[in-house]
Amino acid sequence: KDGKYYDNYLMTTSYSDTIQELQKQQLERLMSIYEEKEGSLESLIEIGCGDGSFLKHAVNKIPKLTGIEPSARFSATAIEQGYKIINGYVNSSSKITEDLFDSFVSRQVFEHLSDPLDVLLGIKAMLNPGAVGLIEVPNGYNAMRKRRFYEFFPDHLNYYSVNSLVTLASEAGFNVISCQETFNGDYLELWLRNDTE
Repeated sequence: KDGKYYDNYLMTTSYSDTIQELQKQQLERLMSIYEEKEGSLESLIEIGCGDGSFLKHAVNKIPKLTGIEPSARFSATAIEQGYKIINGYVNSSSKITEDLFDSFVSRQVFEHLSDPLDVLLGIKAMLNPGAVGLIEVPNGYNAMRKRRFYEFFPDHLNYYSVNSLVTLASEAGFNVISCQETFNGDYLELWLRNDTE
């Protein structure tokens, strides 16, 4: 599917105070949404965890943390920091882990996928009933609307709007909690629940 392109992928990771604050807020919201219906959040899996920059915010807050990362270079960095990392790709036809999770996060990944629905179905298979999730992507609609063509990259295969993200989630059988522009309109955040209520 996505070949071996990402096997040794390495990209700059932002450690700016602004991005770190955004990640903290995203984690807090994820925990709050889950707690509204299910109680304490016990597990989180991050798809495309990179070097573990998001996972570090969940340490001492969520007992069971796992990352999935196709890049061997990123995986090695995250493992060195003590995170449980699975080096590989998610799809609907094979299980990358037998574990089930209460929540998932996938930030700045879905724009890279050749078959985002297949990957989202693969994620769904790793979730407990009632699990919650966050997908963050660049705001493709905003880039087009403002003619910001410098935001288009060769390794981005998909560009999303609110409508296309909601459609993707619905096709995968998720309940959409919300989907909106964030980070000054540069990103889209899709918040999901693994149920059909």
